[in-house]
Amino acid sequence: MTGQANAQGGPQPDNVLVLENISKTFISKKYECRKALEDISFSVRRGEMVCVVGPSGCGKSTVLNIIAGLLEPDGGTITVNHSEAKGAGRLGYITQRDSLLPWRTVLGNVTLGLEMQGMRRRERRAAAREVLRLVGLEGVDHLRPNSLSGGMRKRVQVARALACQPALLLLDEPFGALDAQSRTLLQGELVRWRQSQEQPATAVFITHDLEEAVLLGDRVIVLGGRPSHAVHVEEINDLGDRSDPRELARTATFQQHVDVLWHHISVGEVSDAK
Repeated sequence: MTGQANAQGGPQPDNVLVLENISKTFISKKYECRKALEDISFSVRRGEMVCVVGPSGCGKSTVLNIIAGLLEPDGGTITVNHSEAKGAGRLGYITQRDSLLPWRTVLGNVTLGLEMQGMRRRERRAAAREVLRLVGLEGVDHLRPNSLSGGMRKRVQVARALACQPALLLLDEPFGALDAQSRTLLQGELVRWRQSQEQPATAVFITHDLEEAVLLGDRVIVLGGRPSHAVHVEEINDLGDRSDPRELARTATFQQHVDVLWHHISVGEVSDAK
């Protein structure tokens, strides 16, 4: 199901995140202004994963950094409702860059956020081991990051974020640096983990991979233009079981969604080039 560029902005009781008319301008060393974002508005409902795609340089990561509080917008408002996340952190942030601490074990890396929250040692170790089991890393909690493959290290990053039970999970191309096989395996694990939860984590997922966006997203927001704005919203509610990415990618419905996203991205790139 396709839609116009209306990403359900505005306050609603079930929204965890609301962005309204966000804009951002950067100033270069030569004091030249470049408006990167203009009137970006969308919301994310509780338990929903919204993927954001667009041409390279369109400001996808800038949007995520504004949500995370790492950048200040020039205009607009952001509302994060985490009142129902009892004892949970406000945000979890998973980046493409490996941020594991090499001197800590796998278990020590996963418990880091819980330790900072003041959780008792026995409780945080038990919680971390449960999450490690969910991401397929049971039995390696004593190893250090340099003993792990790239895919396993990424699983540890995901486990560390999930262990803190964030009200909102932000993912900035987390699987982008992995080989195709590892990326597909992790995509499937993320889908199955979300399906196993009574209340799946609310998430914003940045990716340049349109097939990944269709596989993971409940909605996909396409950014485009200069300055960048939301040009299209794709509802992904007709795929059925998503736990096998390879099988799903062969279906006509899946490919139709990918083709629609390609169309809106390519139209935006042609418009920018004029």
